[in-house]
Formats: sequence, C-alpha cells, structure tokens
Amino acid sequence: MPAVNILVLFNGDDQLCHGEASDGVATAAVREAAAGIAAAAARSGHEVQLLAAPEEPGELIATLRAVAPEVVFNLVEALRGQAHFEAAVAWLLELAGLAYTGSPPRALALALEKPVTRAVLIRAAEIRARYGLRAPDAIMLATAVESGATLAVTNDSAWRKVDEIEVLLLRDLKT
Repeated sequence: MPAVNILVLFNGDDQLCHGEASDGVATAAVREAAAGIAAAAARSGHEVQLLAAPEEPGELIATLRAVAPEVVFNLVEALRGQAHFEAAVAWLLELAGLAYTGSPPRALALALEKPVTRAVLIRAAEIRARYGLRAPDAIMLATAVESGATLAVTNDSAWRKVDEIEVLLLRDLKT
C-alpha cells in the first residue's frame, strides 16, 4: 500500500470560552487521540502531520493548501472555544475538496440543536422498536422523517416495512 499524506487536525483550545473545567480535560483527550492516530498512521508507513486548527478560517484554508493532505482526520470539536464552529471546520474541509473523517457539517450542526437531536433520537428508538431495524438504519430514517423528507432511497429491503416515510429500493428504479 502506498504511503498516504495524512493530516490529523484537532482543536487547540486550552480553555473553552463558555465551558467548564471538564472541557479542558476533553481538549486534552482530543490532543491525546490526535497523537495516537498520528503515531499509528506513521507506524503504518504514512506521511503524517499534526495540526492544531488555526482560529482564523483563512489561515486554516491556507494551511490546508500548503500541507495538501490526501485525507484529514478531523478531530476538531470547537474553534475559538466555541462548539458551534465545529461544523464550520467540516464545511471548510468540504469547500477545499478534501476527504476527511467524521460527520458531515450538517450533522455536526444538528447535533448542537438539542431539541432536534432529541426528537430524532426518540423517533429512532420508536422506529427501531417498532420495526426491529438496526440502530444506524433507525437513526437515518428518523432523521429523514424529522427533517420532513417524504422519500428514502436505499438498497435495504427491510426499510420497506416502515410506514413513516415512503421507501424506494434502488433495484426498483427503471434505467
């Protein structure tokens, strides 16, 4: 396997602006995780760089261009001490056209919307219990239902038993 140029990106906030002391512990844990990922990737022969995400978007984009990673391990959970900027980092990675790990920006933003998240998780539990679906499937369907989607497209025929949303199997599409 050829070496891959990997960037491990993490938040460098030592103190979160609106957080508690436990947030400092969480930030230290992210740094440890970043170091562990970098070490494991390096042992596997990959080129690895660790980077505490710069607070300014322009600086982050410039750094991403300079480093030119093939993949980014996105461990950023806050920027400028603010958790709601977590999604902004993922958006910047998307705008830069980079492959990255972690949730997409919309999911990160929604996770901060506690009432929406709560509604999705309650609906997922109901769908899982009612139809016996796996948790990831129930979460995807619940997210679609709670977001107002009217159609779910899948390859999984087990979804057809769900009444809350119309389900279309890819194999049923006419080419």
